[in-house]
Amino acid sequence: MHLVNAIGDTMVLTPDPLPGKGQSENYMSLRQPDGSLAWSISKSHYRKFFKANILNQYYEDEWLIPCDSFRVLLDQYGSGLDCQSVFAQDHFSEYGILPFHLLVMQDRLTTAFRQKNVNRILRLSAEMGHYIGDAHVPLHTTENYNGQLTDQLGIHAFWESRLPELFADETYDFFVGKAEYIEDPKTYYWDIVLDSHILLDSVLSIEKDLSLNFPPDKQFCFEERLDATIRTQCPEYSAAFHDRMDGMVEQRMRDAIRAIGSSWFTAWVDAGQPSFRLMRASKPSTTELKEREALEAQFRKGNSKGRKHE
Repeated sequence: MHLVNAIGDTMVLTPDPLPGKGQSENYMSLRQPDGSLAWSISKSHYRKFFKANILNQYYEDEWLIPCDSFRVLLDQYGSGLDCQSVFAQDHFSEYGILPFHLLVMQDRLTTAFRQKNVNRILRLSAEMGHYIGDAHVPLHTTENYNGQLTDQLGIHAFWESRLPELFADETYDFFVGKAEYIEDPKTYYWDIVLDSHILLDSVLSIEKDLSLNFPPDKQFCFEERLDATIRTQCPEYSAAFHDRMDGMVEQRMRDAIRAIGSSWFTAWVDAGQPSFRLMRASKPSTTELKEREALEAQFRKGNSKGRKHE
């Protein structure tokens, strides 16, 4: 977070690496342009401030905070603060927000069930399914998400799309049993992401080993799709990678299906188990139409939240 004073100097609010002497928790430090300490703010206090003043701006192009609100953050010490403007910069999203956002989505879906809003239930259920599916992909837990850092460019689509495309219909079993109530959503969603990350090393190392030992001229082929010629992994090369994965792709897909169903079920239970017989779809409300328009506008800008590094 940055504070600009009347003469254009900027003060920066940054986290301290460790609690100071005699302090029981970590603090945020607001420093002068020369680096000297001006104020210290407890992280617990800052988290409340973030939720109240910044979180609701998450999808905005700029995160602007009124000076009066920032002075409140500093308690009595900020009353005489020279403040012309305050803005925050997002570095968090570059490294992923999925386990946090899943909790937000779970709450939204529960609210939609509680309100018996069929349109929102359907939309949020679909979005939740997409996010939970993403959480089950090992390559979604690393900066090297497409092998660009290890000369394995294209491994993301290889694992996530090409293997299921070739083998799922004929060999995968998608009957996973009943959904279960999620007692602790925070732990549940973090465990999904961490379980995916545990598999990451195997995905990268096995494909790397295979690429070095499989005949180079048999690794990629050309196929016709929708009047276009595309370059993709050959069926034989894909089969070799699939065999070395030893059921990993199928298991992650099965786990994702079960998790999606459990998410929906949990939202319905937490909403009081409303009767579906009493729910009816309706035309989108003015609020929903505005939400769609805002999303479309954001999409057309071409600026998406997330990692900017390659």
